[in-house]
Amino acid sequence: MIYAPSTGPDRFIMNAAVRIIIIVVALGALAYFGNVKMAEGKLRNEYNSIVDELVNNEKYEEAITRLETLQSAGGSTELQDQTRKMMALCYFRMGQDPALTGEKMTEFIRKAFSIDPDLQAEHGDDFPAITSQTDAP
Repeated sequence: MIYAPSTGPDRFIMNAAVRIIIIVVALGALAYFGNVKMAEGKLRNEYNSIVDELVNNEKYEEAITRLETLQSAGGSTELQDQTRKMMALCYFRMGQDPALTGEKMTEFIRKAFSIDPDLQAEHGDDFPAITSQTDAP
């Protein structure tokens, strides 16, 4: 049996229904992706604010707290990676405070290296005792 395309008023109703469904789905997708972009923008602004207001003013403990909160909020993989690296840098800079005891300095540097192995690769030679303890099983 061969079916001929519908030519009557049923065809018009079917085409209109399909168009409406496509429009509704498209609008829903646009709204969803628009919200995702807006949320990512807010997280990015928060990250920039933390760096500008806290990290650049050497307020590392407060910066770490806010970066941890930002990390748990989600966001893109790129933003998560930047947040993690900035947290590690804060711990690293805290560990370079000459007023710290050797034990506290070691704790901060170890924490920085555990958060960001690239930081250890970059600065590990400056801290051989810490690096060898970090690499130990």
